[in-house]
Amino acid sequence: MKRFSIVALVVACIVSLQSSVSAHGLFHDVHGHWAEATINWAADKHVVNGYPDGTFKPNKQVNEAEFLTMLLNFYGKNQGTKNWPYPYYDYAKSLKWPVYGKDEQRKKPVTREHVAELIAHSLGTNYRGEEAVQYLLMYQFAKGKGDKITIASFDPDGAMTRAEAAQFLKNLFDKGATQLKPVVPAPPLPPVTSTTPITPVTGGAKPTLPPDAASQQSVEALVDSLKMDGNQLTGVVPKIPSGYRLSVHYKANIPFSKPVALKNKNAGDSFTLEVGKEGGKLMITLDVGGEIKNGATVYLPEMKVVWEAGK
Repeated sequence: MKRFSIVALVVACIVSLQSSVSAHGLFHDVHGHWAEATINWAADKHVVNGYPDGTFKPNKQVNEAEFLTMLLNFYGKNQGTKNWPYPYYDYAKSLKWPVYGKDEQRKKPVTREHVAELIAHSLGTNYRGEEAVQYLLMYQFAKGKGDKITIASFDPDGAMTRAEAAQFLKNLFDKGATQLKPVVPAPPLPPVTSTTPITPVTGGAKPTLPPDAASQQSVEALVDSLKMDGNQLTGVVPKIPSGYRLSVHYKANIPFSKPVALKNKNAGDSFTLEVGKEGGKLMITLDVGGEIKNGATVYLPEMKVVWEAGK
């Protein structure tokens, strides 16, 4: 009878402990915090860890190394703990992200603007500074602080807390932005001041280019020339308007695969690309002085075309 009582007591303690964890989440210092649910989500997704004492320290400021780790972990690019954070920086540099170069800079509290730059680059754009902030606000990856959506309300120079960092990553998740994109030159955003109200854009996360009649025919000609034969994609380089530069990249749907660029091709030249069974996409852009004017993405092997302008 005494042995039964001890067993019952142990079971009761376990149930009590489980109830306590369930009621208060994974960390005992986030109960009632505005980001409690988000923090528990981030921990459950292995995006960020807590501290050995069972705390999360939601209001502790984040440095660049810590946020970069969280961001790459979110995208499933965990680089491990050996020699941390250098493998994360090596990977970020390979993606052409604007990370700091010196250890002392990496250890300082990261600004919200710099976080916006890193997120914008993870989404495949090369926006920097206030344009990165504007991009996040326009495409609803962030709301800023207060009632008005402006660059100033985003508090670009403010430091980022651990709770806020988790919320930024939850925003990406909620928008379906869970895949890293290669960084390409992005079109200019509408000019705004720091206090100009920013109107959110519905739909996708990529800015739509305005129609560019001078280059539309060239892009259409290239797309129309594309043909799939088995696993081979063929096409013909079109005539390019004076002053424009054509860029064509193929990226396979394989983790860590690098885009393959078409180089040294002239108008009328044909090209062939191998497309694996995993598929991929052909990214076509026409730019003038680095500013993209037109483009299309062709998803392979289904040959689905997404126009960036003109259509």
